[in-house]
Amino acid sequence: MEVLLTSLNENDTLKINRVISNATIDFNIEHKNAVITKLKDILTKINIKGIHWYNENGLYKITTDDGYFLNETSIKIKGKEITLSYNDIGHS
Repeated sequence: MEVLLTSLNENDTLKINRVISNATIDFNIEHKNAVITKLKDILTKINIKGIHWYNENGLYKITTDDGYFLNETSIKIKGKEITLSYNDIGHS
């Protein structure tokens, strides 16, 4: 994860594309760039060292309120599968 965040911050497209290539295989360049931007947003909010581990499953979830919306950002790890998510929960 830290390598991905560093790659995103340094715009290292070779490493980024290696990580997201399977998930974005049919995306056009604009959509792929939107995915990269959203990954940056998510990974800058997540404290990777703060991930809670239980039975080889990891979870870190943060809720933020910007005065207009409540947002939930999370990372879930189960085996080799990693799920990053960002959701608008509703008005604050």
